[in-house]
Amino acid sequence: MTDRKKKSADDGSPIKVGDYARIWRRGGTWWINIQVHRRQVRRSLETTNKAEATKRALKIERGMVEGNLDLDRDKITLVEAIDAYDAFLVSEGRAPRTLTQYRHTFKLMRQIATELGRPLLIQVDLSFVDRFRKLRAEQGKAPKTIHTETTILRQVVNHSRRRNLLSRDPLAGLRLAKPKPRPQPCWTRDEVQRILAASRPPHRHPLELLAETGMRVGEVKHLTWPDVAADGPHPVVHVRPKDGWKPRTGDIRAIPLSPRAVELLGSLPRHSKWVFTAPPRPSDPKGQRQISERRLLLHLKRLLARIGLPGHLHTFRHAFISHAASEGVPEAVIRSWVGHVSAEIIRLYMHIADRASQGWMQRLHGQAGSNGKPTPPAKPSSSPKRKGKRGGKEDGKREGKQEGKGG
Repeated sequence: MTDRKKKSADDGSPIKVGDYARIWRRGGTWWINIQVHRRQVRRSLETTNKAEATKRALKIERGMVEGNLDLDRDKITLVEAIDAYDAFLVSEGRAPRTLTQYRHTFKLMRQIATELGRPLLIQVDLSFVDRFRKLRAEQGKAPKTIHTETTILRQVVNHSRRRNLLSRDPLAGLRLAKPKPRPQPCWTRDEVQRILAASRPPHRHPLELLAETGMRVGEVKHLTWPDVAADGPHPVVHVRPKDGWKPRTGDIRAIPLSPRAVELLGSLPRHSKWVFTAPPRPSDPKGQRQISERRLLLHLKRLLARIGLPGHLHTFRHAFISHAASEGVPEAVIRSWVGHVSAEIIRLYMHIADRASQGWMQRLHGQAGSNGKPTPPAKPSSSPKRKGKRGGKEDGKREGKQEGKGG
């Protein structure tokens, strides 16, 4: 760069790039001024890097010369983009709880846009994301929560891009590295029984079904009596959508009931369409309202503090999956009971409790053979062989005949 050009760059004087465009720096940010075919464009290039500013200026110049540049697309505001995406989510039938989560993120986006003075969606760039993530980290939010909210922010931009409302991607280069899942508390079977024994009706009833089925708390809350088929040789409960609610990830399934779960459901009164109801109050003297997840959680937290155990309502689900896995239930069967679980999460769930793990280790060393090598426990046969009167000889003959027929 010559001394003259360097001086013009430092003092804010325009620098010619291409045939028509001129760029200059204002407050550290590069701007462009260009006039082609009697049309003038004067705007920020939204970068502090001169090389990047030159690249963007030449792209704008090329688009204006060729007549295919539509700068009006970038005039959509962040509020307009959020409103459009919110309407799209509603039309897609997203659950109310999901919409609440999205709208909380939308509120934060509008707050940061106001703080930074960036009303346009095209101004939601990487520095905007950095400010967003910093704010949430300062508020003590978990990495998983911050990742989820950043993904929502990216979805707002993508929604407008798919509708051709942006000339470029303001979040180009954004990396959404998924945080590693954190170890979750998991109770032993004895600890689950201690928790249930310390609980009292009406809170104990839903907690007990959580423990017996591995259902999510929202699924238990929205369980109705038509969903219960406890009579007959194969009792089940059905998890299916209701008005204004649907299972997470759309899981519709039938869960077999244990004898204790059948006994529990058979003991409950049927004075409401909901299986589990809140205690009566003046506005609901018959007690026909659904249980409150918040009150159920508060009840459980008091129990856990008294017993001295960590956990939350979802830990019943963790414990159920872990117990089923330690008893040798195949992963496919567990998935059919508990619904959708990602491969990453199922690996987290399917850990064996420390006590069971110690038992297997002792058994392994206790079964060491004469050669000093441990003998693993025998695997159960999927289809036990039927022996004839003469045992192995008759079986061998039968197998030989079958092979002969196959040949």
